Amino acid sequence: MSTKPWWLRSTGVAFKGINHVAFAVKDAKATLEAYQKYFDLREVKYREPAGIFTEGAASFYIGDIPLRISVNQSARGRYHNHIAKCGESLQHICFEVDDIKALVDVLVSRGARLAECELCKVTGPHPHPDGWVAFLDPGTVPGLQFELMQVYTKEQKREWEASEAKRKYVARQKGELK
Repeated sequence: MSTKPWWLRSTGVAFKGINHVAFAVKDAKATLEAYQKYFDLREVKYREPAGIFTEGAASFYIGDIPLRISVNQSARGRYHNHIAKCGESLQHICFEVDDIKALVDVLVSRGARLAECELCKVTGPHPHPDGWVAFLDPGTVPGLQFELMQVYTKEQKREWEASEAKRKYVARQKGELK
């Protein structure tokens, strides 16, 4: 018999934890200022939408919870589309996992459906700037979009930086590929 509470017991699916919780907002700087004012944030990473990134993002922690505030400059971006449909709100939770391919196989065998990555136009595990990602169809677990991420090792990050996948990712961010 496990001594862990029921919500911490393993179900055979290898989740490491929450990589981030993402909120879609119209003005990342104004939202960040409110979080700083009310929650006394100290260490915040902010990235303006520039270069390959059409998304501006602020990343920070409240306690042990990693949060990300995201905004799109482009009308084709997932955060822009989310705001148009749902207003400014929680957009997705990203779970960090050990082995994304094995986990996706388990989830699909249980009836989960995968969603296409809005940016990459790929369904299932594929490379992104910080690791391999896959998205669950919002109908699989109603109410929210879930992202799964297997974070790159340092060597894998170097490989990503030199990859064709990164070149395509950059081209899509710039609108050069559909």
